[in-house]
Amino acid sequence: MKEAIVLAGGLGTRLRSVVSDVPKPMSGIDGKPFLEILLRQLSLFGFTKVVLSVGYLHEVIQDYFGHSFGTMRLDYCVEDAPLGTGGAIARSLQQTGSDEILVVNGDSILLASLEYFHEFHRSRKQPAISIALKAEKDFDRYGAVLLDGDRIVRFDEKRYVSDGVFNAGLYWLHASVRDYLEKLPVPFSFEKEVLEKQIFPLYGCVFHDYFIDIGIPEDYERAQTRLIPAFERYATQYTV
Repeated sequence: MKEAIVLAGGLGTRLRSVVSDVPKPMSGIDGKPFLEILLRQLSLFGFTKVVLSVGYLHEVIQDYFGHSFGTMRLDYCVEDAPLGTGGAIARSLQQTGSDEILVVNGDSILLASLEYFHEFHRSRKQPAISIALKAEKDFDRYGAVLLDGDRIVRFDEKRYVSDGVFNAGLYWLHASVRDYLEKLPVPFSFEKEVLEKQIFPLYGCVFHDYFIDIGIPEDYERAQTRLIPAFERYATQYTV
């Protein structure tokens, strides 16, 4: 069984000026919820179960998708009070049983080979966390990630970077990470309390593929015209 967790519980405050009546992952992209495109990506790579970590307006997501998407089973981890990204992952991991679980941010997408990413992770000494990194030029919206080979050595604060890589919001976790996360008091940030403190060995898998984060109005508008064509080209490249 290939299992994934999608973090779909954010408030989407920065996007509220253009999307105010649905959770951020349900924001429309050419008539389709962004979350549907993410689920199509997971389906392409043979995932059989997805845990949707939901909070704000979670009923909208549950009513739309129900408990299946194609051949994938959908389970829900409902956040009754803010858990932070770390708490949401820890709670959702309780509903998984695989040795390795993919965690995906619900407001961004990287059109890369998830199978290649999985093989990269499996080839590293466990327990570990592997992070998909997007290679980019001239960016300042994301903090740069510094590497020594494929080991992540530092996360920089947001600043202008002429040529570098940033965290694309996809993680392969070894199941043993679960035990550590469950001991931390919620709410907590997965990025601040686990990744930046390098509690586990961190490996970075660099991709040059198409990436979009719909978290701000400018990029959300850009996704309206670019994401669907890019995804359709991507879908023709990969099959289970």
